[in-house]
Amino acid sequence: MAMLAYISMEEPVSFTAGDIRTERVRALSALRSIEKEEVGSMVVRGQYSRGMRSGKKIPGYREERNVDPNSNTETYVAAKLFIDNDRWKGMPFYLRTGKRLKSSVVQIDIQFANPQSLIFREYKFPREYHANTLSINIQPKEGITFRFLAKAPGLLMELKPVNMDFLYKRSFKRDIVDSYDKLLIDSIRGDQTLFATGPGFKSTWTLATKIMKGWEALPAPQFPNYSPFSWGPKEADELLQRDGRHWLLH
Repeated sequence: MAMLAYISMEEPVSFTAGDIRTERVRALSALRSIEKEEVGSMVVRGQYSRGMRSGKKIPGYREERNVDPNSNTETYVAAKLFIDNDRWKGMPFYLRTGKRLKSSVVQIDIQFANPQSLIFREYKFPREYHANTLSINIQPKEGITFRFLAKAPGLLMELKPVNMDFLYKRSFKRDIVDSYDKLLIDSIRGDQTLFATGPGFKSTWTLATKIMKGWEALPAPQFPNYSPFSWGPKEADELLQRDGRHWLLH
């Protein structure tokens, strides 16, 4: 939710902690509520099962130490959210987070509006590559990738998706300070920029509480429903496929 706020907030009037946090809260406060009857179609939850990796047995969540063998605690959530303000009206935001996934990665993908240009229809280029994408890689390799189409060398009109990459470590020849180290240093310095606020928590939990109330009204989930070291349950893929989209990281 913090990343959603950072990517959707308006430009603050200054880079002081107060102004930045004000805009974060403003973005979170504009989140559209998900009513109980909408939860089933806009939110997916999951729990990982047992599996194998490198010849070693991996326990499912219900088999983990000190976990109820009948637990319905989710270890994965995906959601389709909307921010009801002038800038983002009608624009979906897709979020997912989970444990025991294929890899540990934190990434924001921004897909630019697809103009449905005549050139793509003429050359029958795959639709999923039409839109340019900006990926902000937060962990583990901090950087930014811009994905766009380029004409392949040669006489034929052949378009290929290509990447322009920026990596902090490659450009600045040093590692970024660990996030927890940064927060500890900020605490010592009295810099509250990255810290959440009461109103921000309230907006987040207002949304989360409605989702949980919706889950309570639904039949018990069929857990476990995804394999360890996958990207989550198939229902999360279907959440995007219904809109003609797909997760960019697989």
